[in-house]
Amino acid sequence: MNLLEFQSWCLKLQLSPTSRDVIATIRDSPPSRRVQGRAQNVSGAYPSRKMGLTIQFESHTVELGAIYQMEHDPQVLEYYDQPPPFKISYQNQSGRKITHYHTPDFFVLRCESAGWEEWKTEKELKQLAEKYPSRYQRSSTGEWRCPPGEAYAKALGLKYSVRTDAQLNPILIQNLSFEETTTVLPETGQPIQLPTEFFRRLLSEGIISIPKAEGELPLNQEVCRLMETASPADLVKANQRFHWVQAYLQRQREMYQDVPERTLRDWAKKFRWAEAQYGCGYVGLLPRTAKRGNRTPKAPSASRELLNTFITEYYETPRQAPAISVYRAYQRACEQQEIPNLGRSTFYERLRKRRSYDQTKKRQGAKAAYARQPWVWELAKSTPVHGDRPLAIAHLDHTQLDIELRSQATG
Repeated sequence: MNLLEFQSWCLKLQLSPTSRDVIATIRDSPPSRRVQGRAQNVSGAYPSRKMGLTIQFESHTVELGAIYQMEHDPQVLEYYDQPPPFKISYQNQSGRKITHYHTPDFFVLRCESAGWEEWKTEKELKQLAEKYPSRYQRSSTGEWRCPPGEAYAKALGLKYSVRTDAQLNPILIQNLSFEETTTVLPETGQPIQLPTEFFRRLLSEGIISIPKAEGELPLNQEVCRLMETASPADLVKANQRFHWVQAYLQRQREMYQDVPERTLRDWAKKFRWAEAQYGCGYVGLLPRTAKRGNRTPKAPSASRELLNTFITEYYETPRQAPAISVYRAYQRACEQQEIPNLGRSTFYERLRKRRSYDQTKKRQGAKAAYARQPWVWELAKSTPVHGDRPLAIAHLDHTQLDIELRSQATG
């Protein structure tokens, strides 16, 4: 917004002079801090066309998703990352008062409101709520709140919102990300626009149909050239390109629905259909030999539960106790409780069955357990996204080298 639009917006929301000054300061100030990437997060900067500058994110799974939604949300007029910090006070779990400066993730100007927004995962908020119950709370409706932040914002007639990854639509975000990388000119980075007149011509000829004919529609560069020079009849003849246009328009309709049903690369349905048609019947004919025999446990339940306790509390710990020492401690505990102990082979068999990402992480840390992360066989809404196009995600390995340089001038 320019100055006149900003003043009109402030009058519409009936903001006080103090609130206007606070918002004006945020709009004119650079980010108060630089985001950092750590072992558990990926930071970066998003080139926002709406804002005309780059927006920082400290998490590519939560904050970047929030940026995509704000970038394409018509209700969001402006948004700023890492706004100036302000002081908050609250109590920790033991009741001790804590006071410090807090920097929210974003300050967002919407058509009908303005305020600070803090984005975190549901898992992280649950942990923080246990540690700082007076700072993060869950309302009766299931929404997360931050009373100290709300108190600061309320005094200024503004809002403070805690948002979570549960409020992000991963399919919509994936589609928006895909669309941004496929509908820009590689030379300038500017979005490709389909001429409005030609778009209306296609509608009048009955070649395409979507609910709204106003405005311009971005298209792939190749298709854009075709549509600027060809007639509708030529488009019908170019079947492959024409079908691509139809598919694109269908994507446009689905992309901006509240809950999109498909991703742009969702061909997994065909595989599932084939699996249902040809796989299940075959599997039903296979003999279940491994399930034959009497498989009722013979050892007392107390012995089994005690063994599980020793594995969990003595073996799967950062102390990295040797397996044999844990088993001997288990034997001594069985003797004290006068219950039979399970054999050593059973103990090692249990360890082998439990050897996984979680066990390695508990004993050796997240870095050592990275290679044991479970393989993702199917990309769905609940599974991690590894990219949906070539080079969507790239991993760079930086190696430090000892290099000595000799000056040509001085030697």
